[in-house]
Amino acid sequence: MAKKQPVIDKLVLPAKKLGLPLMPDYCERCHYIVLHMHGQFPFAPFPSIFSVIDSNTKKIFDWCFREGDLHSALACLGNLTENLVVPTYQTFQVDVGDDMVLRGSPDAIFKRDDGSLVIADYKCAQARGEYDPLFPVYRAQLSAYKYLAEALEWGTVAKMALIYTEPFVMQTAAQVAACKTKDGIKLDLRVKVVEVEPLTDDEMNGLFDVARKIYGLPVCPLQGRPGCRSCVQVDNLLDMVLPQIRAGASESLRDSIRYDVAMAASRIGAYARLFPSG
Repeated sequence: MAKKQPVIDKLVLPAKKLGLPLMPDYCERCHYIVLHMHGQFPFAPFPSIFSVIDSNTKKIFDWCFREGDLHSALACLGNLTENLVVPTYQTFQVDVGDDMVLRGSPDAIFKRDDGSLVIADYKCAQARGEYDPLFPVYRAQLSAYKYLAEALEWGTVAKMALIYTEPFVMQTAAQVAACKTKDGIKLDLRVKVVEVEPLTDDEMNGLFDVARKIYGLPVCPLQGRPGCRSCVQVDNLLDMVLPQIRAGASESLRDSIRYDVAMAASRIGAYARLFPSG
């Protein structure tokens, strides 16, 4: 009789979370939670409005390519000829060794006239480049997309870029008046492109090793980095819902509190298994 092979618990590493250890306020506990929850906290760290703006930005650039009227800000990226259909994370993934899957879904993949690729990510923020506290995470994220594109034989990635839509500060009464519309207001956003250098192979492998180490810890660290705001939010949610979830009262809990808190509680239901009972 054939011997049953053990099931390997693979780490699923989202491209967006690859660079967490590069942050100056890095927290091992948050890293552990994110890796064991497939990249999600039980709460949204950023307001959803930014996702809406990024989505609209993508639609506008898609339209520009269809109409053959590319935005002048993209000129620094070379002679772009095609805006490729962006893959989903279900297909844009590769094994990294036997114990890890790297996956993600870039905002944009452009093809140049020489056949090479440009991978870009849209950001609604002030274009601060390397001075942005989140720049190390963005750089690692784009490098992960480059790693995936080349491993999956999409082509050679010649450039990576952050495409910022930066709010325009109005200076005159005429500029203010021009923002009024029949049903509301419109705000001007200025497009700025920041080219990003990819991480080296050694830097990528180093981040893979850190992810493996944190994911492989026997239990979630009980204490996070001193002053970590995400840890405070997690602990507050746990204090509120963990006793009821462990007592099997999650249904009544969902009926007794606001919908958004209930949704967080349902996610913590899966998340609570990371913590020792007590």
